[in-house]
Amino acid sequence: MNLRKQGGMRILAAAVGLLLCTLQPACATDEVATASILKGVSFIDNTATLDTGSDAAMEKLLEELRTNRAISIEIRCRVAPSDNQQRDVELSRDRARSVRRWLMDRGVAFYRLQIADPQTTLQTTVGALQSESTGAAGDRVEIVRMQQSLPIADILNRSFQFEPVADGREVLHDFVLVNRGTAPLSISKVRTG
Repeated sequence: MNLRKQGGMRILAAAVGLLLCTLQPACATDEVATASILKGVSFIDNTATLDTGSDAAMEKLLEELRTNRAISIEIRCRVAPSDNQQRDVELSRDRARSVRRWLMDRGVAFYRLQIADPQTTLQTTVGALQSESTGAAGDRVEIVRMQQSLPIADILNRSFQFEPVADGREVLHDFVLVNRGTAPLSISKVRTG
């Protein structure tokens, strides 16, 4: 990438933000989903409050999300069926929100954490997960991991100090842009700051 600047001004690679904003939005290619039960996560009875014994399992999920930034998850919480289906749906949704909030409070971006609609997914469950339920009869947290191929733009040397030059004289410097992702990087527009 070649950026031009006139005068003896310092160019910071604020262009990184501009580049990321102007990437083609439909860069993601293949998406692979896998589902599993998040074992070791439980809630205080009939509430959406995570039990303190859930920290180890939640920390393990957090580490996975920090290590692999191409993963986003869908959170599905299930409660043991009661005679009040509306209460079951609300408690399932509130528990999923608690899991999401726990992860967001530790730095995971909200757009990587989706919550499944309990009303539409109450009956549709990954078949193999049925026999693995944990906690109270039927209570569990399911995590669907979606692996995306995404481009990741990175500028190697983010700043450059130009030597003083006469006003109006053109100076050049190459900022090296590297794609650290697994999908092609398409840059639609480059601007100087």
